[in-house]
Amino acid sequence: MSKSQISSQIFIYVIAIVLFSFVLIYGYNSIKGFKERGEQISYIKFKTDMTSTVNRISSDYGTLKREEFFLGGQYSKVCFLQTYNPPGNLDNLVTDNIVKNIVEDGVDKNVFLFTTTLKESFDAGEIDVVNPPNGGYLCIDTVNGKLNVQFEGKGDHALISAWPTTP
Repeated sequence: MSKSQISSQIFIYVIAIVLFSFVLIYGYNSIKGFKERGEQISYIKFKTDMTSTVNRISSDYGTLKREEFFLGGQYSKVCFLQTYNPPGNLDNLVTDNIVKNIVEDGVDKNVFLFTTTLKESFDAGEIDVVNPPNGGYLCIDTVNGKLNVQFEGKGDHALISAWPTTP
């Protein structure tokens, strides 16, 4: 009688361990999925906000607007490629090889989001960048998942520069 109780208890423990494992795996996958969807939503919101800001500011000559965009913690910098009157040697000024290939292939993308490498890219409209040392290509580092950008309307395009913030 006691041997059958021990074997039935072992069976119950095994079933309990299997069920507990399934619950843990399901919970982990759910949380991981929520995190991935949150990152996708942050990217889509940034893309939409950036594109609408460029389109809205472009036609208002002389308007200066400073925007703070939330990107999330994964992105380290955002680079802008001049598409309004681009300099002829733009592919020589770009430092990242993947972006350089995009420029050489003539793909219509002018905003590039980086983690350690290029993660996302899209076209935000006609943009010009303040002439940094490598003119035509401006990279702005993110701080705590946020990007501070200054837009200036030029009538038919937007001039983009880093928004100088004081800590």
